[in-house]
Amino acid sequence: MIGNSHQLAELYQFSSVEVKQTALRIDGVFLPNQNTDNPIYFLEVQFQSDKDLYHRLFSEIFLYIRQNKPKNQAMFGLSELKQTRFYQEAKEEGKEEGIEVGERKAKLDAVPGLIALGLTTEQIAQVLNLSLAEISEIIQQQNTKDR
Repeated sequence: MIGNSHQLAELYQFSSVEVKQTALRIDGVFLPNQNTDNPIYFLEVQFQSDKDLYHRLFSEIFLYIRQNKPKNQAMFGLSELKQTRFYQEAKEEGKEEGIEVGERKAKLDAVPGLIALGLTTEQIAQVLNLSLAEISEIIQQQNTKDR
């Protein structure tokens, strides 16, 4: 609410919300009064240095959103967002990227087993469709771990 007029504050209810029993607590939440399209404001008060401040704050915010999903869908316009082409394309792109990362990890994890079977680095590179440099790097990492 910083930088906004004090009249805007009258359009909000302020509360300190407990997100989880493990005492993750958002210091304050400014919820817009009903029938307004104003955003939600989250407040975090910090009196000491905290290198994990943003990590913790966003975790708490996401937990809050998750726990208050039915209320928040209208506030955040989530149902409309999920219908947009942008959301659908981003979701599909994320799935594809996740599959690619998973496939690559499976290939990298297979290298030590293939070495144990006696395959050469060239054979492993050919079978897994990886470069010789990638195979050599994996072998070097494995040798470092074994020491």
